[in-house]
Amino acid sequence: MRVDPDLLRAVHRQVGDRLHVEQQRRGREGHGELTGPAEQQYARKLIADVIREHAEGLLGRGQS
Repeated sequence: MRVDPDLLRAVHRQVGDRLHVEQQRRGREGHGELTGPAEQQYARKLIADVIREHAEGLLGRGQS
């Protein structure tokens, strides 16, 4: 299976950006920062979200 390096970079950037936003939100609301297993679990959810959104975008444009 060939992985598109540009897509991989885009997913990595989007996940990092979303995780950063969530950490900031938690800080503003007085919650503790996500760390360790909780951070990893949330990052996995974000990865799935970003990949699903990308796939939905491709399907919406008639691509696969």
